[in-house]
Amino acid sequence: MQTTAHVEDYASAPADGLRMLFHRDDGTAMPFQVQLHQVVRSTTSAPWSNDTVIAIPGVDPATYPMGCPTISPDGNRLFFSTTLFSPTDGDVYYSERASASAAWSTPVRIDTVSSPGQHDCPDAISRDGCELYTHRFSHDGTGGATLLVSHR
Repeated sequence: MQTTAHVEDYASAPADGLRMLFHRDDGTAMPFQVQLHQVVRSTTSAPWSNDTVIAIPGVDPATYPMGCPTISPDGNRLFFSTTLFSPTDGDVYYSERASASAAWSTPVRIDTVSSPGQHDCPDAISRDGCELYTHRFSHDGTGGATLLVSHR
């Protein structure tokens, strides 16, 4: 899926392997546009479809970059990072849906894993859905990232 004009990374797939989510930025300098995309297939041996943009109600990726998609094992809860209510901080949100063909819900900010002055990005979720792994980047110029795990 990599193209010369875009950077694509943070791939995530539910347990059935029939869908893969990733984020794509437009390859420009800040501020850049980051969107969530997905590819699907009918069986695990079938080829991937062309990618499509994932629509999240109330989040315009031209205004609020969205990245770091992490999908639950059942494919019905999507975690991601966006600047929706904090123009400089990437906070962690989730959206839910009833099935693979249903629309995503309005996003909900996860306060317990979002920290002011930081950029928080979900990385993975455990098979049982009880642990969410995130990494946190500081905006203070010190660089580096911290890996965190949250339990429910």
